[in-house]
Amino acid sequence: MNDLAAAYAIKDASARIKEFERIKAAYPNSQFAAAIERSILEAKLKALPYHPEPFKAPADWKGKAVLAELFTGSECPPCVGADLAFDGLVESVPAKYLVILVYHLPIPRPDPMMNPATKTRQDVYGVKSTPTVLFDGANRMVGGGNRVMAEGKFAEYKTAVEPLLSAAPEVLLKVRASLARGAVKVAYEFDRVVPGAEYHLVLVQDEQEHKGSNGLVSHKMVVRDLVTVDPAAPKTATFDLAASEKAADAYLTEFEKTYTRVPNFKWAVRRNAIPRQGLKVVFFVQDKETRKVLNAVVADVM
Repeated sequence: MNDLAAAYAIKDASARIKEFERIKAAYPNSQFAAAIERSILEAKLKALPYHPEPFKAPADWKGKAVLAELFTGSECPPCVGADLAFDGLVESVPAKYLVILVYHLPIPRPDPMMNPATKTRQDVYGVKSTPTVLFDGANRMVGGGNRVMAEGKFAEYKTAVEPLLSAAPEVLLKVRASLARGAVKVAYEFDRVVPGAEYHLVLVQDEQEHKGSNGLVSHKMVVRDLVTVDPAAPKTATFDLAASEKAADAYLTEFEKTYTRVPNFKWAVRRNAIPRQGLKVVFFVQDKETRKVLNAVVADVM
């Protein structure tokens, strides 16, 4: 059925639900009725419990994107509100204005989406609890809530982002990325070398299906790998996806061996596999001492 194929292709969960319900009403006795019902239930689990307020581009925008970083965990019940609030930011704010990175941590319990990159960024900020949110490396916010609190957290985060959008970028950035033979090839540009700043490239997955104990079944903007580049080197880099997967798998194995809170802990599932589609690369510059993010940019992997 062509209608079903078109419905599955709709990314927005709320719009997908409406289309599946339309098909269900139009074909009540279809051989696909059971599949349609399952699809409606799955889409409802992914849909936001609120409607994000539409984004209004600031009239005084000078070209700087805000970097929003969320440290979360699929075993963290209070992270649900923060996660769904960030999903609302993803849906409502164009990436030219707001670049989003989500790091999964084993707080309070092990999360199979964690990897060396998430640990690196945890150490940069000294994150001890989830959810923890930072905007442009500062404006730290902690604490979350349940699904009902997601809309309030969205409003809180949006309020924190808006005044940062009027700042002038301290460095101008460009990035392009393409996939070839299992590797993401990245080309990046910047207009100047900032003393004391670090230049980071991050491999991000649009969406990962995984159901943790907090009930969320889908996770957006999942950080998969990170490399810090030398601004004096040629402006190209490569993410070898097999190598990234192997490094994450080794990290999970080491965690399994050393985790002492659960005797003989073993992963029920590992989420180190990286899909070959739905990837992005984020390029951002951050002052090493103050942690202030000077600018950020994101590109789809083509």
